[in-house]
Amino acid sequence: MGGGGSAAAMNHSIQANKALRRGRNSLFERPVTRSYGNRKNLPKREPVPIQVRERFREQLKWERRAELRKWSLSFVLAVLFCYLAWTYGNDVIGLIVYQPGTP
Repeated sequence: MGGGGSAAAMNHSIQANKALRRGRNSLFERPVTRSYGNRKNLPKREPVPIQVRERFREQLKWERRAELRKWSLSFVLAVLFCYLAWTYGNDVIGLIVYQPGTP
């Protein structure tokens, strides 16, 4: 990308390049038998236990809830600020502009 384009196109290009490095260049999975750069065979790994996957799912669910809470609190505070500015904005500006006792 030489200075133009979209983020979606860039993301698709990065994913396609990553898939090619892993030995996949189509929609269908191919077995990965080589590592990234040193051309050695990949070590055989045990499948991830169910308890570990469940723990990660719970952690992800908790993080999503916390993020949703933060976004909703930010939205509520922004709406409250806009309402207060709309309702009391002229009064506050009048207090700032007109100061009794000043020449």
